[in-house]
Amino acid sequence: MKSYPLMLAVMAAPLAVSTAISTARAAESTNEVFELGAIEVTAKGESAQPTFVMRVDKEDWQAYQAQDVAEALRREPGVTLTSGGRRAESQLYIRGFDARQITLNVDGIPVYVPYDGNVDLSRFLADGFEQMVVTKGLGSLMYGPNNMGGTINLITKRPDKDFSGSVSVGGEFAGEL
Repeated sequence: MKSYPLMLAVMAAPLAVSTAISTARAAESTNEVFELGAIEVTAKGESAQPTFVMRVDKEDWQAYQAQDVAEALRREPGVTLTSGGRRAESQLYIRGFDARQITLNVDGIPVYVPYDGNVDLSRFLADGFEQMVVTKGLGSLMYGPNNMGGTINLITKRPDKDFSGSVSVGGEFAGEL
């Protein structure tokens, strides 16, 4: 007759010994902590400034009767406006960078479109803003991600009284009389 329990004990003994040895080594290695040291990074000099900052005031876009933000920024140097897409949206290019590389802020708060990243600038009426600041080139990381082409900051009008408002009426006639 064959003795299976004896053969099983002979095969299990080396496994039990190796497990005990590895457990003892693991207990010893947890007491030893390897320290990498500290690295201190310092910088001297001035921070990088944007390459060009352009301010467009309300009087500027009212002079050529711009209705929305896209029309107000159309005549500025380095800015190209296109209209198209499925939603016929107005897209802005600053020095060749499209809307995905341009950050749009309203009073410093970023505006994001989660669907495709394109912001339709014709949806923002120009009368609601007092000033538009366009930064061309790489901006600060404080403006958020995707500002490789530049940053557009739309600054709203601050109320001068407790309760104030404005109404504007416009029209257009196309045709013959």
